[in-house]
Amino acid sequence: MARLHDSPASPTLGGAPPGHRHILESVFASMGEGVLVADEHRRLVLMNPMAEHLMGIKATGVPVEQWPVHFGLYLPDQVTLHPPDSLPMARALRGEFVVRAELFLRNAERPAGAWLLVNSSPIRDEAGRSCGGVSIFTNVTEHKRIDAVMRAGWEKYRSLYNNTPVMMHSIDAQGRLISVSDCWLNKLGYAREEVLGHDSVEFMTPESRRYAREVVLPAYFKTGGCWDVPYQFVKKNGQRMDVLLSAIADRDASGTMIRSLAVLIDVTERKRTQEALLESERRLRAILDNAPTVFFLLDTQERFIFVNREWERLFHRSRQQVAGRTVFDVFPREIAEPLHRTNESVLRSGASVEVEEKVVHDDGIHVHLTQKFPLFDSTGAAYALCGIATDITERKRMELSQRFLAEAGRELVTSLDYETTLQRVAELAVPGLADLCAVFVRSDGGESLRPVAVADSSPARAADVREFLQLHPPPPE
Repeated sequence: MARLHDSPASPTLGGAPPGHRHILESVFASMGEGVLVADEHRRLVLMNPMAEHLMGIKATGVPVEQWPVHFGLYLPDQVTLHPPDSLPMARALRGEFVVRAELFLRNAERPAGAWLLVNSSPIRDEAGRSCGGVSIFTNVTEHKRIDAVMRAGWEKYRSLYNNTPVMMHSIDAQGRLISVSDCWLNKLGYAREEVLGHDSVEFMTPESRRYAREVVLPAYFKTGGCWDVPYQFVKKNGQRMDVLLSAIADRDASGTMIRSLAVLIDVTERKRTQEALLESERRLRAILDNAPTVFFLLDTQERFIFVNREWERLFHRSRQQVAGRTVFDVFPREIAEPLHRTNESVLRSGASVEVEEKVVHDDGIHVHLTQKFPLFDSTGAAYALCGIATDITERKRMELSQRFLAEAGRELVTSLDYETTLQRVAELAVPGLADLCAVFVRSDGGESLRPVAVADSSPARAADVREFLQLHPPPPE
């Protein structure tokens, strides 16, 4: 093969030493690359079998100037015939070394065409004079096709990455930004050249930067992922933007982390809305806590969601203690049963009610005038019951007292039998003002008290009490 490159004497392998000629011919014929040799007269003098196979045409003696037409050699645009003077072989004949030149081949034998990758160099004699040229080429059509597919896939990925309406960025193993989406740039107000190569944390607030460096990034590089991390980024104009960042690591075949794939969700408005709702809730809670009436919320399972401070004061339980509990957990069953029936009716019917309810206070049973109504979500389904209660015990007592006095006055003027009148008055007092009522008068001697009227909700019990008092009258003092 050395004679092939160095000897001007023979365009064939005939100049090789006799013992090596057969070996060289075998090597030349079995090469996986195509080989073309031109002599100093710029004519093709040698093609190996692979060259004939790749080019589809067997030809010798063709001048280099005719190769584009003869073989069908085109520029990479696949339309323009290759200028003869810039062919790799023509350049080699001028003494140049050509490395990895691309040609497109299309002829009658290769109608679909093929891409050739060509290396060419001059052939020199022992004196160093140029005496020809050699071109070695391979068919890279499949490589080009795969490269085109990969390039198209990459372009599609890059287009999707850049144009997706979501903030995205990628960092390398050092935490530097290596790609950002157009949405990322538009949201933060930067140009791509202003951010690529910079640490991603440079665009965060000091608090978020410290959190990222000390907590999030060490964990991410260890585990390969992070989800819904709250950060604050700073826009180019100085405004702050709240985001939730989630990222996974992209690894190579060996498992080495090469880049991150991160998605950032702008939650600035959502957070602002949440803060406004929380502030509104705090104001409402303050109003309810300072209200003199009882206020409470139950869920659809009749479990306490919220009670105000007045409720806590009256029933000596905090909202934390009753949260998630039912009226049966908080009140005696005889009190809880009617409360439950009313709650169940409101939730089932969806209608509000105003009802008087008895509840236990420190000094006994009190009467509350309670308004209960359902709360509905956006779909129209009830999700809670609201109750507002006012203690009307004193008002009820005053009403009963006034009613009793009015009715007792009427009784006193309608009968001359004072014992009958007093018995009627005692009966008026039960059960509105008392469970048991007894009226005494002094005996004739004034030494004892004599029961003249006894009333009870149970007549039998009233008779027993009357009999007992007659046998054991209380002392007059």
